[in-house]
Amino acid sequence: MDKKKIKILLISPYPDSGLTDMKEPPHGLAYIASNLRDNGFKVEAIDAKQRFMKTHVVITEAVKSKPDLVGITAMTPDITCAAIIAGGIKAALPRVFTVIGGPHVNALPEETLEEFPSFDLAVEGEGEFTMLELANKLEKGNLPSALPEIKGIAYRDVEKIILNPPRDYIHDLDILPPPAWDLFPFSHNKSYPVYATRGCPFACKFCQRVLGNKVRRRNIEKIVREVTWVLDTFKTKGFWFADETFGANRKWTHQLLDHMIEAGIPSRATWHAQTRADLITEDLLTRMKQAGCDGLAFGVESGNQEILKKTNKNIKLEDAERAVSFAKKVGVKTRSFFILGHPYETIETIKDTINFAAKLNTDFISFAVMVPYPGTEVWRLASMKEAGYNYVSRNWDDYRKHLAAPLGFSSIPAETLRNLDRNAYLIFYWRNRRWFDLFDFLWGHRSMIKAYIFNKIKEKLYRFLSIFTSCPVK
Repeated sequence: MDKKKIKILLISPYPDSGLTDMKEPPHGLAYIASNLRDNGFKVEAIDAKQRFMKTHVVITEAVKSKPDLVGITAMTPDITCAAIIAGGIKAALPRVFTVIGGPHVNALPEETLEEFPSFDLAVEGEGEFTMLELANKLEKGNLPSALPEIKGIAYRDVEKIILNPPRDYIHDLDILPPPAWDLFPFSHNKSYPVYATRGCPFACKFCQRVLGNKVRRRNIEKIVREVTWVLDTFKTKGFWFADETFGANRKWTHQLLDHMIEAGIPSRATWHAQTRADLITEDLLTRMKQAGCDGLAFGVESGNQEILKKTNKNIKLEDAERAVSFAKKVGVKTRSFFILGHPYETIETIKDTINFAAKLNTDFISFAVMVPYPGTEVWRLASMKEAGYNYVSRNWDDYRKHLAAPLGFSSIPAETLRNLDRNAYLIFYWRNRRWFDLFDFLWGHRSMIKAYIFNKIKEKLYRFLSIFTSCPVK
């Protein structure tokens, strides 16, 4: 295979505030990188989240790399940081092409390019073959003239934004090479993600579903082969299935688990996955445990049945109770997720959620304030000031699950909602007399707590100083 001349740099940004919800390895970039390398391109990567890198350090390292094409992924709270990085690179390397992808731009491609001039292009949907086509055309000197030919992008044409037709989802996932995890050394996470499927068939109002609503499954033998490759190559004893809904097809999942057992995976590693409470059966969990599973996460989201119905979650509270009971019986650890601030939420329904979470008493717990991610039904409702919402922020730095207030409620003050979120953890551990787990939780979130306290002090200092700067001089 002929080696290409251009160099491509892929970046996962990390806001300088340190306040970010996701520090997972960038699956999308790892797949894009491997697909580019398999086609002869030289690829480098900067995973700022794994390395806790400040923005100016990312820019300096990126400029030293002297790339021809830069691809940056960003969730909504990372998008401003991503734009600063792109701007810093372009200031030093004016001829570089900067591409933004990820969940935020997938929902708002045109708006993102209008808001952030440092991005030349926006990629919608899965980026593996869009980035490959961009790289090939840049290699041949056909950019920007060939941009109208490329599906799945938005780009700037003089003073207007052009949105090209969408690119189809990748139907045959087996044509993709294994993700290039060697480019993304893990600093604090030694458990590697593996995709068995892409897509989710459910329609929760708060979820972006960037991989589509149809489940696309990989070949089972290739999945097991990738798991073995991860264990052999990276000398790890853990991995996790990154599927949005593991076990959506029960028969196929049992076949996968059988192949994993036959391949000896359980003797080499443990793994975890996430699914829905109403998909969990004792039979499935028993087989998962036999295949090496030691942890299962599922979103309960609310402890109020009416709220679950209104958000299209469409599970029953009994499903969650039954799932936890099954998991304890077979010896699989559980993690539950809850959201405070659903459509039509009230303080009473939030209390229902906190009480139910404490009653459920899963091994691990996550509470989060509702974030109206662009493209979701919650985003639409908040933008229209419906379902009890009266405000939605356009400051993307607010779009974090714990420490900000991207939404406003007619009946719940923003500070009250944040306090309920923090108190939910204390109530959960206190009622169940889990003192060590409480300490462990506080210690594990010390960087976020420290950043929160620092920002609060800075905010109060700013307000204090503004009193004097705004006073008229006599």
